[in-house]
Amino acid sequence: MTTKQKRWQRQNLVKSMLILISVILVIFMTLVGFWIPADKTLTTQLAATETDSFRVERGVFDLRQWNPEIKPLLSMNGDWEIFTDQLLTPAELSAIQLPNEPQTIPIPAEIMPGKPLSGLDANGYATLRVRVLLPEDERIYGLKFAYFASAYRVWINGKELVSAGTPVTNPAECKPRYLPSELLFHHIDGEVEVVVQVSNFHHRRMRLRPVLLGDSQAVTRLTQRQIISESLIFGSLLVIALYYGVLYLIQRREPALLSLATAAFITAIRGGIIGERIVVRLWPQMPGELMMKLGYLPVFILLPLLVIYVRDVLDSPEMDRAARLSGWGIWGLTAFVALTPVKGYDAVFQYGQGFILLGSIYLIYVMVVYGFRKKNRGAYAMAVGSVVVLLAAASDMLREFSLWNAPELVSEGLMVFIMIQAGFLAWRFNHAFLRANTLATENAAMYEEIQQMNRDLEEKIRQRTLELTNTNRKLMLMSRTDALTGADNRRSFEEKLQKEWHRLQRENRPLALIMSDIDFFKEYNDQFGHPEGDVCLRQVAAAIGKTLRRETDVLARYGGEEFIIMLPNTDKDGACRVAEKIRKNVEALQISHPYSSIHRVITISFGVAAIIPSRKTTPEALVRRADQALYAAKQQGRNCVVLADEQNTFTLKDLQNESENNHQQDFQQDLQKDFQQDFQKGL
Repeated sequence: MTTKQKRWQRQNLVKSMLILISVILVIFMTLVGFWIPADKTLTTQLAATETDSFRVERGVFDLRQWNPEIKPLLSMNGDWEIFTDQLLTPAELSAIQLPNEPQTIPIPAEIMPGKPLSGLDANGYATLRVRVLLPEDERIYGLKFAYFASAYRVWINGKELVSAGTPVTNPAECKPRYLPSELLFHHIDGEVEVVVQVSNFHHRRMRLRPVLLGDSQAVTRLTQRQIISESLIFGSLLVIALYYGVLYLIQRREPALLSLATAAFITAIRGGIIGERIVVRLWPQMPGELMMKLGYLPVFILLPLLVIYVRDVLDSPEMDRAARLSGWGIWGLTAFVALTPVKGYDAVFQYGQGFILLGSIYLIYVMVVYGFRKKNRGAYAMAVGSVVVLLAAASDMLREFSLWNAPELVSEGLMVFIMIQAGFLAWRFNHAFLRANTLATENAAMYEEIQQMNRDLEEKIRQRTLELTNTNRKLMLMSRTDALTGADNRRSFEEKLQKEWHRLQRENRPLALIMSDIDFFKEYNDQFGHPEGDVCLRQVAAAIGKTLRRETDVLARYGGEEFIIMLPNTDKDGACRVAEKIRKNVEALQISHPYSSIHRVITISFGVAAIIPSRKTTPEALVRRADQALYAAKQQGRNCVVLADEQNTFTLKDLQNESENNHQQDFQQDLQKDFQQDFQKGL
């Protein structure tokens, strides 16, 4: 027989043994539920003091010999008085005739369907009473109640101190509320009467859980200690769920992270529902049915979640079918718990917990066969955690059937499992990080070379971008500047005129324009040529620019030999003074012009117009007025300044007619002059 065949036989033997054990376990746990005696009392962590020498006897709890300094907490276990099918207040109890031999019920106890205890059915109501005889001192005492049935009310010495839900006789009026409570009280002459009304029409089973009595400080410390402990577990699981949930959303490559985050979250919810019921304390008005669903649902879907998690961690294709079934099982069980009442899923929970053990055994088998054999390091971490969960689940099942006196351990077991898995995943991430770091070190030279190439490319791009920016700036400047004189061009001047017009209109300030024209510049160009004419234009523009002192003043070349000047915040008198100064400065240049009809040097004529901008006129109208004034200056002999006003300007129609006549006269004079020159050359 080959080694492979021997291994195959061993695997089959392990499978057969596990299946046999699992089937026997499920059958045993199912049958045990039906064989529980009707008078079997409930055993929980609060009943851990059953060895106390003090016990309730026939409705009396005699503590006159009790020393709270030595033993600060006692369980009120024993036979309480019970008034079945009656909801009585302390006043009503004192008014009725009580029998010599009162009927009693053992507390704590669990009443199963079809198995009444002391005449009380699982779905019924009753009044419980116990008289407590205490030492005669001034001490403040306390009672700690876990939840009693689905609803309960407590009176101490005739005073109602707490009500959880509404004990009723009519199932339709049932308002369940599963909430623990702590009551502090003084005794009267060493005697205390405790009356409790209970009813249960919501849950399948009626649980009358243990009641603790003790010194008020001891009761408070116990409650605080349990709340702190359960809050730490609750908060830790929520942090783990949030951390791995966010990590999964970031990476999306590790589905095991999502399974672990979900398992941690539902375990946290269950931990906040059971015990001191932290979630219910935070939300006192939580409906009882919702609380029950949140408490039961994690137990139903946790095992399928762990199956999916193990498949993802071990990366075992052999578990694909089990993982798919587990996924469908999660949705089916969630719908089952959400759509059925507590009586339905509680029965499945009580008699079906063997499947949790079966699933735990299956997970251990998977780890042994697929994990250890393939030397998967995650299998060892999961095996330890699974064994802890298996033991905790077995303990809880024995506790559920009142066969084991221990606290509920499944939440703590799951906490240990999740912590182990969180540590394992952290180790795996660290291992992956070290591998990535090694690869990064090996590729450091290549990476540095690429970085250097990127830096060189970025520097070239930066230089090209800077050159392009400078070129664009120059082009923009050229598009707004006259290339010959360096002054603004007509387009730039019109944009600035519009802006200043609107600004001065808002401020109600004056705006002046000076339109100028070099006298007889055509003759200068004709005689000296265009290059000399360009030199003359540059000299005139420079002289005008030197005369303007303010940054807001604008000089622009408006036409061939025409210049226009904008003077914001300047009235007509100021504009005339500026124009006169420019006229003198240009004349002082002493640019020879022997062909001028008025002077032997270059001169210039000016038309001035000023206005306070308003909505009644436009910038174009102001330009026309300055142009009209310039025309008037030419008519008055040139080399002068003319202000546009009613005395020395003309209407637009007159100016147009006169301009046409002047153009005709100038054209005729030019023809005669050219004819005379040509005739003299011919001679």
